[in-house]
Amino acid sequence: MATQVNRRNTLYGYPNPQAGLQQEPIARPIDPTGYDTAELGTIWVNTTSQSFFILCSVGALGANVWTSTTGGSETLTALTVNPGNITATAGNVDITAGNLNMASGSTATLGTLVAGNSTLTGTLGVTGATTLDSTVAIGGNTTIDGTLGVTGNVTISGDFDLTSADAISFTSTSNTNPSISLTANGGTTETIQITAVQGTNPAAIELVATVGGITLSGGLNDGNAINLDASNAAGGMAFVAGTNGFVFSATAGEFTVATTTGLVSISADADPTTIDIGTGAAVV
Repeated sequence: MATQVNRRNTLYGYPNPQAGLQQEPIARPIDPTGYDTAELGTIWVNTTSQSFFILCSVGALGANVWTSTTGGSETLTALTVNPGNITATAGNVDITAGNLNMASGSTATLGTLVAGNSTLTGTLGVTGATTLDSTVAIGGNTTIDGTLGVTGNVTISGDFDLTSADAISFTSTSNTNPSISLTANGGTTETIQITAVQGTNPAAIELVATVGGITLSGGLNDGNAINLDASNAAGGMAFVAGTNGFVFSATAGEFTVATTTGLVSISADADPTTIDIGTGAAVV
């Protein structure tokens, strides 16, 4: 049943002959509806949900507007805070429809981020752990001080520059072939380059297979399909093998060992040295 509260009572006073009494709040165990009528500005208290409403507009029957101003559940058509902040000391900020929009140049500082599809045009600063299960498009800068966990794929359409003052490690625990793949597939001029700029150690670039082998395969139909070049004028190459020794073979054509200066030395330590040329052509 709709509630209707008549106009407040008046009292006699000085200096005015009459003064109106403030309308008393309406206390009910339910929320008001548009059919509930009272004087404009009347407060309605829901004793069950411990929330309250203010009558902001009085219209025809069924058109009264009661606006919630509660510390509990609240429904708003728009919210503008200026100046000040929106602070949630407990619970979550849930967006079930629409977007969370940040202007370009704005900064988002997050603790733990669990995100669906997100588009960020400003700067994203993350100080805690971050888990991204869906698509995140970031148009600005991203600073992550904690751990970034991605359960899906990472797709980058622009340049990917990875710079770190600390060591960079790539580790895969997937028992697949390949477990880690680095592929260039852009055109005939593409290259893959690994460069050690300041390393002076003989193993400045080191390929290590702990229990397996290392295979270099070149598909080029050219004499430089695999090219090992010690480019320094005083550079050299050292090949060291265990008890299985070396096997150099060419399925067709010549096998050439040459040096522009000095000698070519083949040694089997204390054992007699044997060079088996066979029936093919060899230049030593």
